[in-house]
Amino acid sequence: MTTTATTKAPHHTRSVSLPSQSHPIVAQLDEQLLRLKSSEAASTSYSAISQNLGSLKSLYEHLDEMLTLPLNQASPQTWQAKWVDLVLDGSLRLLDLCDVAKDALSQTKECLQDIQSLLRRRSSDESGITNEIIKFMNTRKKIKKAIKGSFKDVKTSDKHDESDAIVSLLRGVEESTSGILRSLASYVAGKKTLARKTNWFNKLVLQSNYEKETATTSGFEAFDEALKKLLVSNEKKTGFNVMEVKNLRSDIMKLESEIEDLDESLDHLCRHLIKTRATVLNVLSN
Repeated sequence: MTTTATTKAPHHTRSVSLPSQSHPIVAQLDEQLLRLKSSEAASTSYSAISQNLGSLKSLYEHLDEMLTLPLNQASPQTWQAKWVDLVLDGSLRLLDLCDVAKDALSQTKECLQDIQSLLRRRSSDESGITNEIIKFMNTRKKIKKAIKGSFKDVKTSDKHDESDAIVSLLRGVEESTSGILRSLASYVAGKKTLARKTNWFNKLVLQSNYEKETATTSGFEAFDEALKKLLVSNEKKTGFNVMEVKNLRSDIMKLESEIEDLDESLDHLCRHLIKTRATVLNVLSN
């Protein structure tokens, strides 16, 4: 009878939450989440998004450390199925979003390489370059559609289950990660693609932030616009001039560099998500 009472008591006294909550690693997680949440709204530039993706590495390292605390491992039977499902299901949702983002970067990079290959051969038919540009623009339309569809049903909530600190932390980690991935997708596809519907009050509150966001044009958006202008100007003359080709090459190299960096960051995030899933499953099996 004593053993049974001891086993049930933690469900009401939050034994999983309180010991963990007193550990320094939890305070670090809370601090990191606050920083990410405050920076997420301003993460409209490539450098900000890249920095936030890098911050996720430390966040997930601390998360895994928290989940493997000896005190938590000692009594896995007291863990609520709710937060176990949360981390397993949440990581799958995030991995799906990562795959969509990585596919968008991969398709864009492939089209850029095709254009760049033609630009190196200045003796090639100008119509070939035009066709590659049109192909690129069509691919971009498909990418934007795929991104919009994948994020359409992604919902975040500020209402955490405060009955368990681990549940609250895991929700915070998932929401921050999802928010950063949304910022990345918006940067790749264009701000209008993932524009959120909001009421009149929020529109007024966010107006100043919106003006700041539009002042920073995505490298992808800028390249899209440059290609559109190039096609329009090419319709009025014969061929591309030397300066246009030079600028296009420079833009492609810059965009390829961004793509490689973002793709590498997504690879790191995917590995951390898979590791976190494995951590939970290993602890529960002990």
